[in-house]
Amino acid sequence: MKWLLPILLVSAALPGVYGDRIIFVDGMELEGTVLRELETELKVRVTFGTILLRKERVKKIELNVENRLSEIDASDTSSFLDLAKLCEKYGDDKGLMDALAGAAENEDIPPDRVLQLANLYEKKQMRRELKIALARYLELNPGRVDVAEKLEKLENEDAKTRAEERAAELKAKEKAERIAKEKAEAQKKAAEAAELAKKEEEKTTEAPAESPKETAKEGGNTTADLVLKALKNQKSKITFNQVKEVPVPESKEGLEANQKWSPQNWGNPCEFEVVDQGGDEQNLISRVTFTKTEHEKAAIRIDYPIDLSNYKALTFDIYNGGERSVRVAIAVTTLPGWVFFESYATTIRSKKWATKRTIELLKDKFKSQESNWEYKTEIKNKENTGQLFILIYHNSPQGHIFLDNIKFIPADEAEGEEG
Repeated sequence: MKWLLPILLVSAALPGVYGDRIIFVDGMELEGTVLRELETELKVRVTFGTILLRKERVKKIELNVENRLSEIDASDTSSFLDLAKLCEKYGDDKGLMDALAGAAENEDIPPDRVLQLANLYEKKQMRRELKIALARYLELNPGRVDVAEKLEKLENEDAKTRAEERAAELKAKEKAERIAKEKAEAQKKAAEAAELAKKEEEKTTEAPAESPKETAKEGGNTTADLVLKALKNQKSKITFNQVKEVPVPESKEGLEANQKWSPQNWGNPCEFEVVDQGGDEQNLISRVTFTKTEHEKAAIRIDYPIDLSNYKALTFDIYNGGERSVRVAIAVTTLPGWVFFESYATTIRSKKWATKRTIELLKDKFKSQESNWEYKTEIKNKENTGQLFILIYHNSPQGHIFLDNIKFIPADEAEGEEG
C-alpha cells in the first residue's frame, strides 16, 4: 500500500476527479469516493479502480455530498439511505438532511427515517421543511396522533402569525391613508386661505385686476378611493395563464375531461371547469379553484355508477398552484343507503406536478360512519358504487389545483405510487 499512495495522490489532482477528500494522519490528502467502511479498512473508488485504505492512517474524511447526490437515481431509496449513514458517521448534518430528503420522496422509505429528517429540520429551525416532513410521515404512518397534533400546532401558529402580519399591514395602511388625508385637507385649507387673502388684497387696490378664474378641483381621489377602485377592478379568480407554462404529462383523456363534476356546498366554496392545456394535440385538464371559509376541505362530485370490485386503484396526476401544500383524498358512495367511504389523503406540494398518485381501492384503509370515521374499513358493496368525490384539504385563504389522467385501473394493471 505504501508504494500506491504517491500514485493515488497524483491521480487525485487529475481533471475530472471530484470525490470525497480523505486526509491522512501524516498530512497527505487523497480524492476519491468512499464506498464502504469495513472493520479496519475503507473501500474507496479512485480514477483507476477501487482500493482499500487502513482506517488507522486516516485522520478525517470530508464527503462530497453534492456530487454523490447527482449520481443517485431519484427512485433509489437504498442509495440515499447509504449516503445518509455515511453523513451521519462523519458528522455532515446538511448532507444527512439532503440524503434523507431525497429518500423521503419515495414510498419505500422507512417512516422512522422521515421522522429523523423532521427532527433535523426542527433542530435547524427550518419550519417550512419541518411541516413538509411531518406531513410526509403521517402519509406513511397516519396513526401517530402526537405527530398530527404537532403539525396542526405548527399550522395554527403560522396562521396566527400571518393574521397578525396582515393586521399590522392593514393598520399601517390605514395610518398612511389617514396622514395623507389630513395632509390633503391641510393643503386645501391653506390654499383657500391664500385665495381669500388674495381677494381681500385686490379689493383695496384702485384699479383691481380681473378676478382670477377658479382653479378646477381634482375630484377627491384620495388613497382610499384609489385602493377601492383597484380592488373593484382586480380579478378575484386565478387565471389559467398563471400556470399554463407548467409542463403537463401527455396522456389520453380521463375523468378530468368530464363536464359533469359539480362543487359540493357542504364544503368550502369552489369552482370546477375543464380547460384545454393547448399544444399541437388537445389535452383537456380540469381546474378546481377553492376559497377558505369555516370548513376544512373543498369537494367536487360526479355521479358515476361503476362496479369497483373489478378495479384495484384510482390514479391521477395533479398540480398544486397555491402557495401552500394541500392534501387530496377521494371518496365514494355505495348502495344501498348511499354509504360514504373516504380514503387517506396524499400531500401535494406547492407549485409542483405529482404524477401517477394512486389510491388503492381494495385495502381496508377507508373511513366511514360505520368505522367511527377511523381508517380501518374497506369499501362495502363496491360493486354498487354510485358517486365519486375528490376532496381537497387546505388551510390557504384561496388556491387552485389542476387534475389530469383520472383513471380507474383494472386489478391486473394497477401501478403508480400510493397516496
